[in-house]
Amino acid sequence: VDFNVGFFSDRESGFEGISHFLEHMVFMGSEKYPGENHFSDWLSQHWGSENACTDSEQTTYYFECHPKHLKEGLDIFSGYFLNPLLKMDAVEREVTAVESEFERVVNSDPSRLEAIMGHLAVENHPYRVFGWGNRASLTGSELWKQGKIRDALLDHWRKHYHAGRMSITVLGEQDVDALQVMVSDLFADMRSDGEAKKDYSAAGLPYGD
Repeated sequence: VDFNVGFFSDRESGFEGISHFLEHMVFMGSEKYPGENHFSDWLSQHWGSENACTDSEQTTYYFECHPKHLKEGLDIFSGYFLNPLLKMDAVEREVTAVESEFERVVNSDPSRLEAIMGHLAVENHPYRVFGWGNRASLTGSELWKQGKIRDALLDHWRKHYHAGRMSITVLGEQDVDALQVMVSDLFADMRSDGEAKKDYSAAGLPYGD
């Protein structure tokens, strides 16, 4: 499942790194399957795995499992986007997870180059943002200090995680018609309201003309 939103949209929220942080938080249970580790436990029993990544204009989630259990896995997976809980008691743990990811890459040359390029971008350009996020960028925000992190996460989800900005790719042993029915049934309640994708080309080149 892919949404055409990424860290270029972070500054609008008041949190640098919120797109990546939301990617972490949706994994923490849904209304139908509220257990934080429900899906990971299920996947471990059905030869599966899951992961996600946040880029400048895309956020992508994916999983795999034993083909016989694809529908059940997709049912659990769909809850991440239909009705994630975004529980406050998971916030601090996931801030730590984001910080740990940042610490693993902060000394790598590609990550350093990306940070330098962002720092050198022209003022107010969408590329001039710390899209990875870490503990300092998240908890140093005024909204965090005001206790509004969950409100900001929900607002980001409502604006950007809707059917108009979502693409789904499914590979399974069933024929195409059966897979289409499966997806249509499980994602039928996906919201259609929200903001349209922003055209960042209007911002021009990140280093000026």
